[in-house]
Amino acid sequence: MTYSEQILEYLRRSGENICDDCLALVIPLKYRQQAHSRCSELESLGKVIRARDQVCGRCRQIKIGTRYPGARPHPQSFKVENTAITLKVPTDRSGIADSHDDRPWSWEGNVQSAIATWLSANAWTIRNLADTAARSSGIDIVAECDAKELWVSVKGYPTGTTRTNPSTQARHWFAHAVFDIVRYRTQHSSAVLAIGLPDIGVTYRRLFTRSKWAFEQLPAAVIWVNKDGQIRVEGTL
Repeated sequence: MTYSEQILEYLRRSGENICDDCLALVIPLKYRQQAHSRCSELESLGKVIRARDQVCGRCRQIKIGTRYPGARPHPQSFKVENTAITLKVPTDRSGIADSHDDRPWSWEGNVQSAIATWLSANAWTIRNLADTAARSSGIDIVAECDAKELWVSVKGYPTGTTRTNPSTQARHWFAHAVFDIVRYRTQHSSAVLAIGLPDIGVTYRRLFTRSKWAFEQLPAAVIWVNKDGQIRVEGTL
């Protein structure tokens, strides 16, 4: 079956109103934008119904929701005040990514998604994913495994501005990530801490090498994500 056929079949059977993130998890799809593009195509053909400000029947986040025509919407599929959520990621997921087709692989949301996928495939249960596209506050990834709790601050790689080149901006983002895990250690003395970064260029790798003492003292790890979505960890999770 094609991805579009799998999506239609799942929506028909489940009757769920589901966001692109969760749909990509349950099919599973390699990239989250595949759910976005396939559902948009199906909507244009009149085969599914998509609407904004819907509460996803799985993760309970307010997002664009997709459902099968005639299926009863999830009883909570109406606009509500945003609240803290719990999100579990199935271990058979092969990949997650942003729902915006124009985002580069090194964008923060894609890095976050790749890490969440890898964690879930390695016995971690994802408890929370921050909405990076909406720039929501909070810990980017919270996961649990064998009574351990993991907090991850995720950064992408900047595209730069007319006044700031990418490497300069990347140094600022790296500093922000380090400050995040310093704050996290203050908040939770026993949490496993990590920074998630795209393995691109040399700026982040040089900064990490120069900051190893701090990572050893906290302690904290770095989770590197390459262009193919492969993960490399420096430190202990």
